Amino acid sequence: MSRPKLVLVAVAVAVAAIAGLMATHHSTARAATTTRVAYTFVAYGDFRPNDGSSSAAYPAGWLHTRAKLGRIPHAFDIVAGDMVQGLSGTSTLSGATAKYSNLFKNLGPDAGKPHVWCPGNHENFGSANYRQAYSQKIGRHWRAFSHGRATAASPRVIVLSLSTEEPGHTNGIGYHGESSTSNTAQAKWLVATLKKHATQSHTFLVAVFHRPLADPKDGETPSERVPLETLFTKYGVDLAINAHVHGYVRHMMPDATPYLIDGNAGAELYDETVFAHTTPGTDAKTVFHKFGFVRFQVKTDGTMAATAFAASPSTWNWSVVDRFTVRQQRASL
Repeated sequence: MSRPKLVLVAVAVAVAAIAGLMATHHSTARAATTTRVAYTFVAYGDFRPNDGSSSAAYPAGWLHTRAKLGRIPHAFDIVAGDMVQGLSGTSTLSGATAKYSNLFKNLGPDAGKPHVWCPGNHENFGSANYRQAYSQKIGRHWRAFSHGRATAASPRVIVLSLSTEEPGHTNGIGYHGESSTSNTAQAKWLVATLKKHATQSHTFLVAVFHRPLADPKDGETPSERVPLETLFTKYGVDLAINAHVHGYVRHMMPDATPYLIDGNAGAELYDETVFAHTTPGTDAKTVFHKFGFVRFQVKTDGTMAATAFAASPSTWNWSVVDRFTVRQQRASL
């Protein structure tokens, strides 16, 4: 009688073990399928008209880009500068203000969505009238925008919008060092804001400003490049978005933080000769002679899935030209 009992016990144990393995596998599979996209946003820059009048027609590149954007559901837009043609034409306050009214009329399907703007060189902040028009129609030149609840189910994206166009600090923000008394008001705000959010969970930090730190236009490498890159690394900035160069470049820093040039949304396209590669980091992808933008899908697994779309002006056929992942960087405090 003892042997059958032992057999039954062995069978029972084996069945339980198999059931446990199946349960574990099922649980793992279920956990893997729970990752989802919480929401989506898009980023682009440089789509100003060539005409400096206050009612200028926006270029064909932007009309095609905005039509494509209108077919992609998203929560908000990040705009990396050069939305109006401010370097020529009407320079009165009323004329400059009219250019922004014309901009809003040309946003197409995105007009009703939140936009995180930053000024570019064609916003012409060298003119007091253009600075005032920007302030009246858009708001502060540097500010923070937040979307999401900072939970696993709804990660938060905080966009730090900066100005590289302030008089006396063109091609930079006036940053000299984390504790420098020479920092501008904008640089002091940036440091304080990074300190506030650096260690918050379920939070992406995105810095957007017009002129690139990595891979700038030839002859425009900012003196603040290394100090700002060091600051961003220390406080865990997850993504930097720039424009100014009318093309697309993904520069990957040693810590895997993407620094994007995303300046091909509609203005006249450039070629590869206009930008200079900088180190540290690697240019993982470059796309020129095409219009485009980048879509970011904020996922519940703590990443953002990024997809760059582009279209040639000879065909206007849209295709995916780059894919990459943005990960939440750990602050090194």
